[in-house]
Amino acid sequence: METTRIRTAALDAVIDRVRSLNKRAERLGLPAMGVVEVDRVAEIEKDEFGWDIEVLYSDVAVIGSSPVLAGWTLRARLEHLGDANVINSVPGTDDEPLPEHYRHVGPDCDHCRMDRRRRDTFVVRHEDGSYKQVGRTCIKDFLGHANPLGVASWFESVQDLVDSLENDSFDVPASPAQYPVPAFAALAAAVIRTNGFISKRRAEEEMTASTADIMGAVLRGDIEDIKITDADQKMAADTAEWVENLEGRNDYEHNLKVIFSQSSTNLAHAGFVAAAVNGCRSSKAQAAQAEAATEVPEGRQSVEGEIVKTDVKINEYGERQVMQVRDDRGFVVWGTVPASLRRSGVEVGDRVRFDAALSASDRKGFGFFNRPSKAAKV
Repeated sequence: METTRIRTAALDAVIDRVRSLNKRAERLGLPAMGVVEVDRVAEIEKDEFGWDIEVLYSDVAVIGSSPVLAGWTLRARLEHLGDANVINSVPGTDDEPLPEHYRHVGPDCDHCRMDRRRRDTFVVRHEDGSYKQVGRTCIKDFLGHANPLGVASWFESVQDLVDSLENDSFDVPASPAQYPVPAFAALAAAVIRTNGFISKRRAEEEMTASTADIMGAVLRGDIEDIKITDADQKMAADTAEWVENLEGRNDYEHNLKVIFSQSSTNLAHAGFVAAAVNGCRSSKAQAAQAEAATEVPEGRQSVEGEIVKTDVKINEYGERQVMQVRDDRGFVVWGTVPASLRRSGVEVGDRVRFDAALSASDRKGFGFFNRPSKAAKV
């Protein structure tokens, strides 16, 4: 069985073409044909960015038989190109080679014997083994069919199918471009290193581009100044290990584990990949801080340092503004913003000083402050 290798993504288009041809064949009283996928293989190719991507290919075979009408079988169509011909054999008839003289024969018709300019002619074979070359308008006498031109048109369509298979020229449905997960994560790391992490929600609130949007712009070539470094590739590897160690406690963690278990992904998952890289970065930063952090001293203490986070908490008593302050001694404490600071307003990055009762948490280097006094910006 002779096979042809095509992209697997085009297989549905091939099957649709054969289905359409078989509908025409049924109307013409011709035998149906089919296409069989004999094998499927994966090949590694370079994409436009030089990344290795996996592409699936299918080995397919067209099966069927050429119609026998009035003792004649349609054997081939000859395209006459100067002194030589292109021989388009009917699928399923390759077991018997066409006589070699048809490779160079002129555009003649053995039926009408009329000398005329013909772009193509047809070769038919009789049951007794004899061959005839006939023009398009004469094939009715040999095929004995009520619609010989319809048969010829059907045959040409079959040959177009074969040509398309041999050239792998079927239109492949638009599908997301696939990128290797490690390289995709390295790109996310490069974007975050350059621009910081911007979630989709934050991007909508601030009317700016998210990290995933920027990744897409880089891949399209709209942004050229973001380059992947060795450190970004190391972060991608660390992220893969970080995701692998997640417990999958919720849908978000489950999705990350699924995406990073694949060999490739696409822009639809850029937000997940970017979030995973940012999560890994935060985890590493927290681990480093915890390693370097000092224990939170207990009791009434003076605190001086930088505000690293602010938030608003709401409960049955109303709203209260809270803040996290990293003390110059290396620990972080969390509590309600003192009234004097609320009046002047506080932002991340402000340096403040206050006295408060401190208590340590279970996490090294992190604790809480209560009953702050003498608060002021430094």
